[in-house]
Amino acid sequence: MKTHSVRYLLCALLMVLTQDGAAQEPLTIKIAFEDWPPWMIATPEGGLPGGAAVDLLNEAMQQMGIQGHYINLPFVRALKELDKGSIDLLMLVARSPDRDSYMVFSDAVLNQRTLFCYSNQRSAGFSWSRLEDLARYKVGITRGYTYSGRRAAIFRHAKSVEDSVSDEQSLIRLMAGRVDVAVFFESTLPAFLTKYPQAKQELRCHAKALMETQLHFGISKKSALLAKLPRFNRVIEQINARHSLLERISPKH
Repeated sequence: MKTHSVRYLLCALLMVLTQDGAAQEPLTIKIAFEDWPPWMIATPEGGLPGGAAVDLLNEAMQQMGIQGHYINLPFVRALKELDKGSIDLLMLVARSPDRDSYMVFSDAVLNQRTLFCYSNQRSAGFSWSRLEDLARYKVGITRGYTYSGRRAAIFRHAKSVEDSVSDEQSLIRLMAGRVDVAVFFESTLPAFLTKYPQAKQELRCHAKALMETQLHFGISKKSALLAKLPRFNRVIEQINARHSLLERISPKH
């Protein structure tokens, strides 16, 4: 009888230790990002990305004992993968009613101004106060961006609209004269001006912003990370209090 009792106790102890070990296994998440300096910067070799937003997320994951696997995906595809649950987290995404159905948003990590930009060689007289003023212009926008509900209005009022797969492609089309004006986030422009000398000479942006947007980390409703969101928000807030995302923009980024 004693032998059976000892065996039972050993089996029970082994089960507890096994469960405890499993509980200590770090959560590993898949993170979708797109090359978007200075916030996210893909490496040519396909290695770990850099950028200010990546640094912020890495610091938060390190504090929480989370491991991250970064996957470079076009924004529209990343949204679809997040919906399916094959991606856990999407970097820097704006909230919209359609996205609420399949993702939960972290607290805001960045406020962005969005501007109409143009070439001073071809559209030097560009000005606008209402979207109806776009009727004379071919406008470049980026696929997948809702512009806080203004996307449909741009299509409705502009002379024509050219949809690009990325902000960079939109800039190239603007510099080539395929569109008269294009829509860009203000904070991404310095990286473009460094990369494209023509843009540095020609690119101008209207002072009036199309919108100001809050950007978040988007978490799939099918992700195990969702259970950690309250702590995730607290950690991000603490990190930003010491070193905000905007303060992270420096020459190294």
